[in-house]
Parts: sequence; structure tokens; C-alpha cells
Amino acid sequence: TKSRNGTVGNHGSGELHDDDVIGNIFWWGSDGGDYEEAARIGVNAGAAYTSGGTPGELTFWTTAAGATAATERLSIKPTGDIVVGNFTPVDARNEGGIHIQPNHGVSFKAYTSSGDSRNWRIRNDDFDWGNLDFGVGTSNSDWADAASEIVLSLSKERRVGINEVHPDAPLHITGGLPHIRLENSGTSASAGDTFGQIEFKHNDSDDAGVTAAIKCIA
Repeated sequence: TKSRNGTVGNHGSGELHDDDVIGNIFWWGSDGGDYEEAARIGVNAGAAYTSGGTPGELTFWTTAAGATAATERLSIKPTGDIVVGNFTPVDARNEGGIHIQPNHGVSFKAYTSSGDSRNWRIRNDDFDWGNLDFGVGTSNSDWADAASEIVLSLSKERRVGINEVHPDAPLHITGGLPHIRLENSGTSASAGDTFGQIEFKHNDSDDAGVTAAIKCIA
């Protein structure tokens, strides 16, 4: 229990303020000469307390190699936001979701017993500022640590790059023999069936019809 009043059990002027520490669990270990912090779980007031609201925040801390004090790594906010890192979420539309600190991402570990399994990573600002990059390693022990291993890039200019981290067109495909396949999923086709179609439209609010189309017909 925690109160700002110095008398146990007295709540007069004891309401908590925003970020007041309510409690911590510490883990300390000996370095041969002293005890140093290894990890911590803390609970703070998520805002000023009132009789109608007592929001809480849960924080998780670990100590990095070469350090003797813990750093906040993860927090769960009163809004339900799960924050990876130590920062204030700015995406209000993602309230209650996961928020990842800048220049970090999500990694998927390969199944090393299979030679065909791969390590994947999704990360923003990876090989170009403003990009969201999807990368895959060349083996089950390699990570996408080179631009050539990025298979999909979404740029801040609203462009899509396939095997291209600097797309300079709405859809930019790079490769030895780049191509697009339009495949009909039907089991059989009759004369006149359309296998695939590409349409070209003009941006005219008064007449938004199809300007031209390319079709593949059986």
C-alpha cells in the first residue's frame, strides 16, 4: 500500500500524484565486492489519484552488460498500451496496442533444425528513413542485415518496393527478371474467360470510369 500521508492508515492529503512509485520488486547480485541491481518490476501511479480513479502502470527493468543500474525495457500503461522501450506512445489510434521504440522491430527466429527455415524481421527506418522494411535471411542462421535481403519496403512517399529499399515509383520491382503473374484460380477455363486484367483509371471526380484495360482472355 502507498499513501503520501506519513501516518499509516491516514488518507488525509495522501492521494498519489502522477508517476508516484507504489512499489518495486528488486533483484540484486554480488559482483565480488558489492551487491548491484540485476532486474526490477515496478508499479507507478499512472495519473493523479482521485476517489473515482486509481490508474496504475507496470514497468519491467533489466541491467545491460557493462552497467550496474537497470533500464526500463517494457511497460504496460493504464490505457492498456504495451510499450517496448522507454518512451511515451504518440499513436492515439493504437491505444491498447503494442508500441515499439524507434529504429527497432519484430524478429522471427528460424527453426534451425530445418535448412529451409529462415529468420525474418520487420523494422522501421531500417535501410532508409521512413521505410517499413520486411527482411529475410539467406539461411537459418543469417539475419536480414543487408539491403539485398529486404524483400518488401513501404516508403514514407507511399511507394512499394519489392527487392528494392529505395522505391522511386508507386510499385518498384527489382530483380534479375522482375515480373508480375496474374493467375486464374479456376480449375478449368472456357473460351472468353478472363485470366487476368489490368485497368487504367483517370482521377476525375466527374467521370471516374475506366480509361483503358489490358486483359488476358482464353
